[in-house]
Amino acid sequence: MESSSPKVLIDSPTIEYNDDIHMFPKDNSLCLYHSETDNLKWDFRKHHLYDTIIPWTQEWFIYYELYNITGKWEHPHIDHLHNPISSNPIQVNI
Repeated sequence: MESSSPKVLIDSPTIEYNDDIHMFPKDNSLCLYHSETDNLKWDFRKHHLYDTIIPWTQEWFIYYELYNITGKWEHPHIDHLHNPISSNPIQVNI
């Protein structure tokens, strides 16, 4: 049985949505992977936060800091405005 993937929202610092960075425009949650291109369908029995979502969130912040320096999102990503991913995710506030 597949379940909703975790959803990561940043409490602090406040990061507003920007078309250039890797966030979902609907709620400013972080996009950490794409289920189709990364071939990952979240399953709470097989996947754990400690070896997926948490390190992916750390990696997201590295790319965010690089974005603040270069003005360009350096990590490959899918444009969410044109390719929305629908889900009912579990929320994980950082």
